[in-house]
Amino acid sequence: MSTVPPRVASSRPRVLLVTASEFWRPISGDHARTAALVGALARHCELSVMFAGAMDDAARREARAGQPPFRIVAGNQGRPSREGVLRAFRQVCGALAPQAVILSRLRLDFLRVAVPAGVPCVLDTHDLESDSAGTAAAPDFDAELALLARYDKVLLIQRDDHARVVARLGARAMCVPHPVRLEPAPVRPGSRTIGYCASRWVSNVRALQWLLDEIWPALRAGGATLQVAGFVTRALPAPPPDGVVSRGYV
Repeated sequence: MSTVPPRVASSRPRVLLVTASEFWRPISGDHARTAALVGALARHCELSVMFAGAMDDAARREARAGQPPFRIVAGNQGRPSREGVLRAFRQVCGALAPQAVILSRLRLDFLRVAVPAGVPCVLDTHDLESDSAGTAAAPDFDAELALLARYDKVLLIQRDDHARVVARLGARAMCVPHPVRLEPAPVRPGSRTIGYCASRWVSNVRALQWLLDEIWPALRAGGATLQVAGFVTRALPAPPPDGVVSRGYV
């Protein structure tokens, strides 16, 4: 574990965010969500981010670029074991004495046992894992809810997910969508090109397959073309359907 930067006295609340996401690389919604959360917290808190992996100086510069000041702590192993991450987490908590801990995604639930006594522990779910039916080790909703019930607060990004969880956990469940604002743009009357950019997350793959099976034949008949970008292109058939262009990761 690298040396933990010294804590500077501050009147702002001390928050430790732990993530396994390379949030400085804009390649998926997971990364974008974490980067947005880092920026939002850094504006209001004395924020420390522990990345459960290795970061070189270039990655640290990228992570800080365009963000309010925050502290970064990272391990020295490319693929650290759970035991190694747990030891590092305990060291970070001892050095920084956080007043709140946020774990990013349920994959880091194993760290919850090492959160210092009396320190609130928050889970940022991103998506409900139980909705990933067909993926390895996806829990059912009741099993996932039993894990969520152990947290002081549970952050959910979608209103329908929040409605399901708040019915069981009450005020501990909070709806915290991505802090992104998109200005509406008119559809150009002569446009016949559709763009779809996504990661290879199972829901994105299913959405693309549904589009190709159920919608694309009618759109193609009208002269449309579909440009697909991102890691979701790995799920496209080879060759792609007529009118579909695979751009790969851009």
